[in-house]
Amino acid sequence: MKLLTLESDEKEQAIYAAWGTQDWFWTSLTDSLQEGHWFWQSTGTDLYPGYANWCDSKPRNGDSENFMMLQGCWNNIAGSTVLDAFCQSVP
Repeated sequence: MKLLTLESDEKEQAIYAAWGTQDWFWTSLTDSLQEGHWFWQSTGTDLYPGYANWCDSKPRNGDSENFMMLQGCWNNIAGSTVLDAFCQSVP
């Protein structure tokens, strides 16, 4: 099991339909290796030119907010934040 990737709107909407948007959850999206270069750690896939759903004024670059959480849109925050997580089976 690995942290969730969201590579389409359909997948993101299915998560919201099942779990709602009231809670915040970790995903595997990070730019911890290179600031501003977002990739899905679970699959090694670069975010761009793929699907993205950042909250307004996100992501903020140049700070310690290197990990993405899901909250109805995408928000980057510090890895020290305690949240639940979605996992998925990845071959």
